Amino acid sequence: MGICKGCGKVASAIEMKDGYCKNCLTEDMIALSEEKKLRQEQLKNNKNEVNKIMITTETQIDIEIEKRIDLISSECIYGINIIKDFFSGIRDMVGGNVKSLEKSLKDAKIKVINDLKEEAYLLGGDAVIAIKIEHTYNNAGGGSIMSIFATGTVVKLKV
Repeated sequence: MGICKGCGKVASAIEMKDGYCKNCLTEDMIALSEEKKLRQEQLKNNKNEVNKIMITTETQIDIEIEKRIDLISSECIYGINIIKDFFSGIRDMVGGNVKSLEKSLKDAKIKVINDLKEEAYLLGGDAVIAIKIEHTYNNAGGGSIMSIFATGTVVKLKV
């Protein structure tokens, strides 16, 4: 069972498509869903297609936005192993950079940005704007977890 994004009614998951019940689905939505499936197939075959403009502001002087398509997000959560934890603890006491954690942060940032690019491609967008990247580090329960979250808005640019 699921709740329709259009009307808010509970419907069978079998009857729903992309979160909409059969009463709320429009021809445009069905076409977009089919286009997204086609883009997913193309993406599997050619990762080099994903070269989107990525900016952190809503507007940029030389880029005109035709349409805002959707809000997207990506998450990357790393469990920090005991060795990294041990050395980061030593660095906390004596000072200095923790190269292993810095590398993990960079890898996670690259992953979430690439995820945003791929999702923008799948949605038919030309760019991702208003990107926000957040980092968290949690040392609860005897283990350490580092998380990176990224959000942005997929847009179609004026040609």
